[in-house]
Amino acid sequence: MSLRGPRGFLALAAFLLAGCASPPNLTEWKPGATALAAASLGELGPWHVQEADISLEVRAQVGTCQAVVERYTPTGSTAAAATPLVFAHGFLRDVANHREHARHVASWGVPVYLVGHCSGGWRQSAEGVAGGGAGVLAQFMRQVADFSGAKAVVYGGFSAGGRASRMAALADTRTVGWLGLDPVDRVQREAGSVAFPMYALLAPAQSCNAQQMGGSLPRASKSGKSLEVVGTTHCHFESPSNLLCHAACGEPGSSERNEALRQRITWLATAFVRWRAGLDEAAPDAVWREVPGVFRSLVD
Repeated sequence: MSLRGPRGFLALAAFLLAGCASPPNLTEWKPGATALAAASLGELGPWHVQEADISLEVRAQVGTCQAVVERYTPTGSTAAAATPLVFAHGFLRDVANHREHARHVASWGVPVYLVGHCSGGWRQSAEGVAGGGAGVLAQFMRQVADFSGAKAVVYGGFSAGGRASRMAALADTRTVGWLGLDPVDRVQREAGSVAFPMYALLAPAQSCNAQQMGGSLPRASKSGKSLEVVGTTHCHFESPSNLLCHAACGEPGSSERNEALRQRITWLATAFVRWRAGLDEAAPDAVWREVPGVFRSLVD
């Protein structure tokens, strides 16, 4: 999401107008038998969450810097996962925009590392670094996974962080899953196919993701799923979001409705991460599809 230059100002005007649009009706969800056992994932889990800032010197082809990393560790209960979620935020965003996601997932037994951008963030790139700034961030994410000491890792990311996390996932032999939250990227052709599941949740095509870029990303997986969450905007995939995102991308409707959508996305993400971390046996897509009138499948 870039708001610089003449095109950026035109885009900003379109974003502001988009923010005034009337929201579609939100279908109330009452979980049926398939989802009943997992429905409690919408609430905080039984684990206490210990939060810590990690000072980690990361290395890339462009040099070294102190990475911005926040760790959320489940404590106070048994059988917490040894497989962490390593997650990246989007362009012009911050780790602060995913702290509620991280706390929620960790409260359900999965350690979470939020990886920020350092020394110029997305603009920190150099010739020969595949993927530019996203490629640099992907290198950082893999080093955070190294730091965790885990033998298996789930990667994830929001917006442009979806691209970086996907690059990290494809390059890491420890990867057991990838989750994109309204990811922004596009893959036309890709040789080969990975065995680990790649799932993406997307907003309907709108200003900050006008071409719904990212819907094709899970096709690199033999078990890829890409589902649209009806009624959402780009900002619903942050938790918490803020006025900058709302002004740029729009978030129409009441605060109660927006909170319900954000909570639903958090619940769905938690179901996927717990599955890949080995805490739940059933794949979440059957549960996801049970929500009436909410999802439209983009990739099967």
